[in-house]
Amino acid sequence: MKIVWLALFLSLVIIDSNAQLIHSFGLKGGIIKAKQDWTLNVSYVHINSTARQGYDIGFFVEWFDFSNFNLLTEIHYTQKGTTGTLDESEIYSPPNQFPILARIDYLTIPLLAKFKYQFDFFEIYCLIGPRFDIKIGIGNEQKNVSVVPLESLKKTDLGSTFGLGCELIKILPVKLGLEWRYCPNYLNISTIERTNVINKSSEILLVIGL
Repeated sequence: MKIVWLALFLSLVIIDSNAQLIHSFGLKGGIIKAKQDWTLNVSYVHINSTARQGYDIGFFVEWFDFSNFNLLTEIHYTQKGTTGTLDESEIYSPPNQFPILARIDYLTIPLLAKFKYQFDFFEIYCLIGPRFDIKIGIGNEQKNVSVVPLESLKKTDLGSTFGLGCELIKILPVKLGLEWRYCPNYLNISTIERTNVINKSSEILLVIGL
């Protein structure tokens, strides 16, 4: 969490020194559905992964004030991981099944292009851009993850963010909006030979901006 607070402090310093370039800033927070695709090159072990629910909270700065385009820089604390079952299906009869549960905390830094269309009192928009994830911790809830120990996962990951949103403007003293995001990752974060672990998530976020 110290890294999160440091990142927020640095963001405020940047805002103060670049106030003329900033169109808006504020907070985003909500629920994340995260999943990891685990592939093990072991014939008798198979992992059926499903999504786990976590939380996402972050800070954003919206740069420039073009009529249909803005650039966003953001910093988020996100809870990712997976749930599911580990099946040992070929060496046991009947096959053994073990529930798995893994939570990994990330500091997520996306750089997003925002394409928007404004109406009288609201705007709709889409987001697209790259994202850099830094592993900052491992959650207490873990079950049967010794096959891919969470401590062994790489500390950094790279992905993209695609989003759609709607935001009220000119009605309230603050901007209020709702945003949906899909966040696939592209790197194998496992350091164990013959294993692949790839993150993906979707999010629903409440947006409050000035």
